[in-house]
Amino acid sequence: MDKFIKNLARGAGAILRDGFRREIEVKHKAGFWDVVTKYDLASEKFLVDKIKRKFPGHGILSEEGMNTKNKKNFWVMDPLDGTRNFSRGIPIFCTSIAYVRGGNVVCGAVYDPNHDELFYAQRNKGA
Repeated sequence: MDKFIKNLARGAGAILRDGFRREIEVKHKAGFWDVVTKYDLASEKFLVDKIKRKFPGHGILSEEGMNTKNKKNFWVMDPLDGTRNFSRGIPIFCTSIAYVRGGNVVCGAVYDPNHDELFYAQRNKGA
């Protein structure tokens, strides 16, 4: 699982890195402070497609959408954590992913594509 989640984070981060500081359209969700870009959605699509392909029965809880039918095994993610920074050309953003089984977080990864830094932690094993 650790290799899978690390690859997920890096793949989603590559999408963000490729879109950073490009001309983008920013859409507002709940208000002027709550924005979404096509890179949020592309990163989420990448993550959801990979997870559904490998674990078709797992649920997914994401900032941009939810599918938590399976409450025993599911993924929690923010495909672009720091969208406001991203949309303004500020290089402080990442992708965040966690896998939850039976109500316990099993592992999680945060990837900063600008600095190529991956932070990973696994239950009972530390970071």
